Amino acid sequence: MKTLLTLTSLFALAAAFALSAAATTEPSSTLLEEIVVFPTHVTFGVYASTATHDGLIPFGGGHIPRGDFVNFKLINKGTQTARFAVFGRETQPVLPGKTGHFNVDALRRGRFPYSLSLSGGKTYRGVLIVT
Repeated sequence: MKTLLTLTSLFALAAAFALSAAATTEPSSTLLEEIVVFPTHVTFGVYASTATHDGLIPFGGGHIPRGDFVNFKLINKGTQTARFAVFGRETQPVLPGKTGHFNVDALRRGRFPYSLSLSGGKTYRGVLIVT
């Protein structure tokens, strides 16, 4: 009976460990979040670094994995000054024809609101999700 109880405890411990292992962070990688402002619209693209870091590929994951290093790059092809903010960080005002950027480590899981403000008064808002 004592052996059965010990084996049952061991299996329960192994199952708990397996469940917790699934929730841990995978090895981190680098993502590029590219925001392009045009005169009539805005596009958002997310790209992942290749294994050899010699290029970027589209990131189809949707959510940012916790622990990833994220480079936010604002490219202003519009006619108004733009500013992007998320994770408590923001670009300097980016003039038309210029770029701005900042980097963050996505260390916490959650939903993080972002905003893209244009000098003409229009603001785009959304949420980035870190899983």
